[in-house]
Amino acid sequence: MPKKKSKPTTAQKKQNKRSVSTGAVVTISVCSVLLLLVLIVAGGCLYLYGFDFNGTILENVSIAGVDVGGMTRQEAVNAVNNVAHEYGSNTMTVKVFDTQVDISPAVSGAELNVKAAVWDAYRYGRSGFAAKQEADKQVAAADGIVVDITPYLSLNNSAVKDALSEFENHYNTTLSQSTYEVTGTAPELTLVVNLGVPEYGLNLDAVYQEVKDAYSRRTFLVETQCDLIPPEPIDLQAILDQYATTPVDASYTETFEVQEGKNGCGFDKEAVQAKLDATAYGETVEIPFDVIAPENTAESLSAMLYKDTLGTHTATQSSSSNRQTNLRLACEAVNGVILYPGDIFSYNETLGERTAEKGYKPGASYNGDETVSTIGGGICQVSSTLYYCALQADLKIIERECHRYAAGYVPLGMDATVNWGTLDFSFQNDKDYPIRIDAVADGGSVTISLVGTDTKDYYIKMEYVVTAYYTAKTTYKTMAANNPEGYKDGDYITTPYNGYDVTTYRCKYSKATNELISKEKEAVSEFARRDAVICKIEGASGSTDTGTNETLPGIGNGQVTEG
Repeated sequence: MPKKKSKPTTAQKKQNKRSVSTGAVVTISVCSVLLLLVLIVAGGCLYLYGFDFNGTILENVSIAGVDVGGMTRQEAVNAVNNVAHEYGSNTMTVKVFDTQVDISPAVSGAELNVKAAVWDAYRYGRSGFAAKQEADKQVAAADGIVVDITPYLSLNNSAVKDALSEFENHYNTTLSQSTYEVTGTAPELTLVVNLGVPEYGLNLDAVYQEVKDAYSRRTFLVETQCDLIPPEPIDLQAILDQYATTPVDASYTETFEVQEGKNGCGFDKEAVQAKLDATAYGETVEIPFDVIAPENTAESLSAMLYKDTLGTHTATQSSSSNRQTNLRLACEAVNGVILYPGDIFSYNETLGERTAEKGYKPGASYNGDETVSTIGGGICQVSSTLYYCALQADLKIIERECHRYAAGYVPLGMDATVNWGTLDFSFQNDKDYPIRIDAVADGGSVTISLVGTDTKDYYIKMEYVVTAYYTAKTTYKTMAANNPEGYKDGDYITTPYNGYDVTTYRCKYSKATNELISKEKEAVSEFARRDAVICKIEGASGSTDTGTNETLPGIGNGQVTEG
């Protein structure tokens, strides 16, 4: 039969009660610890990841160039979405030096995860421990924070890199040096330059990273470069030293015939260098040398000769047929004579002895106080005109004598008498250019011009001063009506001349201002007086032996200027 259970004693009851209480306490303690751990974890999560899910993004935070500071997350999403479409519509342009690659949205596949980027922006100042959160807030306030959107930007990396590989066709070369040659015959030369190719150090991975960075800034243009070793520059100075030539001026021979000059050639180094710099590597450029004309060309030298009238005068006097013949022959002798620098012109040497064989005729000349007829008489009109022109041309006078009596066809003191074998007129071309004599006779007129090259800054005016004046007197000579000479009553037996002492001056005037520069004495001429002798026929009425004073027409006694 079953054994009957015995009732517990009091002591056993107390022991059992303690055992139950202890178990309950242990259970309760374990639950409390677990609950505390849950609370700690939950609290830590809230501390680490923020607990203000309805707050706004920190000020001065931007995403893809959009300032989202102070916005809620939804506002930020809306704002960034307004520009995020550009990734799908804008082409990325990448330039390395002067080479360009365009990457279309279809190739790049660029797309921005806006919500993820906004969540990243929202976490600034809310994640990490308190010290980090405070630091983030200070950075945002002071410098602003740009959210790195690279983790949220989708790109077709392989397609982008394939597009960028185009640069390797241009910048994956081995260094080659430039070369040149000069073709043609001087002065028509051409510089032909074959530009070398540099060695490039293009890093496509670095370019790709720049492109990614540009996408992250919502920028669609990348301009970059790469290391390169350029070809050595062409030594343009060495080329000039070897091939350039200096132009040679045209020149005169001793007889002032013009010798042709020579063109030179060269180029402007700066201009040529600029052209080379503007030419692509590996290209060939042809640069013609500049043809450099001489400063003095044959044409310009020829134009310098005989271009100016240095002195000119027309001397006119009533003349017989014989005198006109003599004037013509004298002008023909001097016309066209060229005097080179330093040459001396001699009137007697140029004309030679005046003889009947040469065609000269008898003409009036002076022999002491008398007027006589000699072969070639009257040619002093040509020598006097030449003298006056030489004075105007400011030439050096070598030999000159005045007439015994004043001549009326040139200003007082500006005549020159000649006589074969005794008296000559000569002057020197003391200028730098040749002088030509142009002479022509027309009846009783003689026109002479000295033609050359006027390099003076002044011009000459001749002036004279009469220092003494001697009036011719008139006397009468009684002759029979049938006198052998055939004089009639009142005829001049001797033509009168007033006498003068004359000083001439060579005056220089400025071409620029017409002011007098200098006044130098040229010559002193003494012209004798010759009294008139008039025929008185015996028995004729109205004649008297009383002498009278007479001033001949055309002879002045004051100071004049040559115009």
